[in-house]
Amino acid sequence: MSAAGAASKRRLHWLSSESGDPELQRLHTQLAAYYRDPRVRRAYQEVLDGHGPSAAEGVVQAELLGHLTALRPASILEVGCGSGRLFAQLGERGWAGGYTGIDLPLDLLSETRRKHLEGGWVSAEVYALPFAEHAFDVVFCLYVLEHLVFPRRGLDEMLRVVRPGGRLVLAFPDFSMSGILPSQWLGLSTLGSAREKLRAGRFIDALVSLYDSRVRVRPALRRAARRFGPFPVNARPVCLSPSAPVGADLDAVYLASRAEVEQWAEGRGCAVEHPAGCTGEFSTQVLLSLRLPALAKA
Repeated sequence: MSAAGAASKRRLHWLSSESGDPELQRLHTQLAAYYRDPRVRRAYQEVLDGHGPSAAEGVVQAELLGHLTALRPASILEVGCGSGRLFAQLGERGWAGGYTGIDLPLDLLSETRRKHLEGGWVSAEVYALPFAEHAFDVVFCLYVLEHLVFPRRGLDEMLRVVRPGGRLVLAFPDFSMSGILPSQWLGLSTLGSAREKLRAGRFIDALVSLYDSRVRVRPALRRAARRFGPFPVNARPVCLSPSAPVGADLDAVYLASRAEVEQWAEGRGCAVEHPAGCTGEFSTQVLLSLRLPALAKA
């Protein structure tokens, strides 16, 4: 790749998902095609089903499942259900309510339906859930929010189908606190982290990657909402580059922030709870349980 081409990709192509910029719809269309690509889905499911989550993600997943089980909801909607692994794990923990899962790829859902006859499996986008208002006791998603081009629209739609007094439970990384955005192009290529590039003998690429991550991206993430506007997204994620591998969060476009999501929730009248606290792993990994107000008695 030419120096000019690398410089263009390294630029921060960030903008508010509320801006109405035509680039957003283009990004949404490209990501939808990316997620429907059988190669991509197969690679993701092999990681999730074969090797399990990373250590940090495993802690978050365990806390999420424990929280959902303790709530004992009669009905649950999972946004981004994949192969149904969380549905199975809820059953292993003794939960036996009504479950519905949504995801995009029809072939994946067909396979999931064959493995898990008890659940309901629906192909749908989070922006247009095919359910009535107040249809579920709990709606939850695990590491989905950061992949949405229109995160506020997704949050509003998920909240719409939660019954009064019910819960919207969200687990996602706080990129603004970690200072790490895996979908941002770093250095001169997509060939791994600065450390991996150094091991491969790509010294200049490694140095540029290190500079990009420490000097450019980390401070920019902390002030992203102030600089670019509410619910900012990366309009040029690494995953859409022809040479990019399929990897964790290379497609995570929302510059996710605990503070921003909490502010949104409080503006919708929700009580904000942190079932696992905000320290240790949960200083940069977020588990939020948002409780809707109950209907006032007549």
